[in-house]
Amino acid sequence: ASTATCRHLPVRLVYNNVDDFYSSDTDAQYKTHLQHISACTTSTSSPSSINNGCYRILPFQYSPTEQHLSDLPSVTANERGINVRINLHRPHRRHKRRHRRHKTEEYERRSHKHMTKEQQHYSSCPVLYRNTSNVTLSAPSNITYIETRSIVRNGSADQLNKNKSIVNAPDFEHELVSQTNRVEKIRTQQSSSSAPHEVNSLVTQTSDHIQNLFNMSKNYSDKLDIADTALNLLNNLTAQIIELETRLVSQPSLVDDEDSIRRQFNELNELNNHLQTLEKSVKELLRHSEQLSNERLIRISEQLATRWKRITSEIYQRKRSILQIIESHRSFHNVFQNEENALNHLQSRIQLLEPITNDPIKLHHIAKTVTDLFNDVLFQAQSVEHMNDVAVKFMEEVKMHDKILKHFRLSLCDLNSIAFKRRPILSNGQRASLVVLKQVESFDKRYANLLMKIEEYARLLKKNFSNIGQVTKRRFDLWLNLLSILFIDNQSSN
Repeated sequence: ASTATCRHLPVRLVYNNVDDFYSSDTDAQYKTHLQHISACTTSTSSPSSINNGCYRILPFQYSPTEQHLSDLPSVTANERGINVRINLHRPHRRHKRRHRRHKTEEYERRSHKHMTKEQQHYSSCPVLYRNTSNVTLSAPSNITYIETRSIVRNGSADQLNKNKSIVNAPDFEHELVSQTNRVEKIRTQQSSSSAPHEVNSLVTQTSDHIQNLFNMSKNYSDKLDIADTALNLLNNLTAQIIELETRLVSQPSLVDDEDSIRRQFNELNELNNHLQTLEKSVKELLRHSEQLSNERLIRISEQLATRWKRITSEIYQRKRSILQIIESHRSFHNVFQNEENALNHLQSRIQLLEPITNDPIKLHHIAKTVTDLFNDVLFQAQSVEHMNDVAVKFMEEVKMHDKILKHFRLSLCDLNSIAFKRRPILSNGQRASLVVLKQVESFDKRYANLLMKIEEYARLLKKNFSNIGQVTKRRFDLWLNLLSILFIDNQSSN
C-alpha cells in the first residue's frame, strides 16, 4: 500500500520453544507467522506484505497474571514494513505500595543475591522467563507494551532463505511450465466468457512473460551445464597435461644400453597413446569456451591446447631421434666389434714375426710376411676411418637428443609450469656418447701402437738388408712413408 493503514486485528501469537529471544526478526530458522483472521485483510492489506509472508515477531510468553490483554494489538502496515504494538494490562492500584517497597536498593541487593543466572537475565522482563510460574517473582514487570517491526524490502524472501539451498533449475522450469499451463487455461476460459479486453490483455502479457522466463531459465540451465562440463574438462586436462610434462621432463639422457633406450622409446609410445585420447577433450573444451564467451576461460583453454600440441611435437621428435640413435648405436657396435677383432688378429701376427737375421732366404721370407701384414693394415685403415665416422654420427645424434630435452625443460621454465619444479630422474648408467667416445679413443691408441711396432720392425729389417735390389729398397721406403702418414693421421684424430 502507498499510505499507512492502521487497523486493530485479532492475532494469534505462535511461540517457538527456543531460548534465543534475541535473534533477528529476519532469521529464517525461527520464523513465526502472523495470521490475519479478519475478513477485511484481503481487501485492505498491502499485497507486498501479504504475499511475502517472510516476517516474524518477537516470541514471548505470558505469566498467568498477565495473560489477558486489555486492548487488542494494533498492526500498522505500509511500504516500509509491518509494525505490531501490544499494550499490556497495567497492575491494580492496591499493589502500588508493595511494588514501591520492591524498588528499594536493599531489597534489590538482597533479592539479586539469591537469584539464579536465568532469573538475573530476565529479572527486568519476567514475561520472557519461562519458569516464572514456578518461581515467586522478585519484582513486578515494568513492561507496558511490546512493539516489533518487520521491514519489508525487495528480495526479503532471499534474505530469509539465505541458509537454504538453491532451487534446482529443473524444479524451477517445471514450476514455470505449470504456471504457463495455468495461464493458458485461464486464457481459454476468458476467451469463451464475456471478460473485458483488459483482462485478456493482462493474461496474454502474463503468459508471454512466463514464456520468456521459461526460455531464460532454459538458456541459463544450458549454460550452467556447459560451464560445469567445461570446468570438469579443464581440471581433468590440466592434471593430465601436467603429468605428461612431468614424465617427459623426468626422462634422463640416453645410456649405453640398447634395452634402456628401448624402454624410453616404449614409454614415449605409451605417452603418445595417452595424449591421443586427450585430443577429443581438448577440442570439446575449446568449443565450450567459445559458447560461453568467457575471455579468461578461452585464454586458459587455448593455453592448454598449446601445451598439448607442444607435448605432441616433443614426443614425435624424441621418438624419431631415439630411432636414429638406436640404428647408429647398433651400426657402431657391429663395426667396432669387427675392427676390434681385426686389430687383435694383427697384433697376434706381429707377435709371431720372426727375429731379423742376416740369412738372405729368411730375410726374403720375412719381407713377404711384412708385405702381407702391411697390406692388411692399409685395408683396416679404411674400415677404421669408417668406424670413426659412424661413432661421430652417433655422438652427434645423442647430442641433438640432449638438446631436445634441454629445450623442452626451458620451455616449461618459461611457462612457470608445475612440472618443471620437479627435478628430472638421474640415471645411474653412463651416457651413451661418453661410452662410445672412450671406446673409440681406446681403439685408436691400440691402432697407433700397432702402426708404431710395424714401423720399427720395417726400419730394422731395412738396415739388415745388405744384398737386396733397388726394387726392394724402394718398396720398403714406400712402406715406411705410408706408415708414417698413417701414424700421423691417427695421432691427429686422437
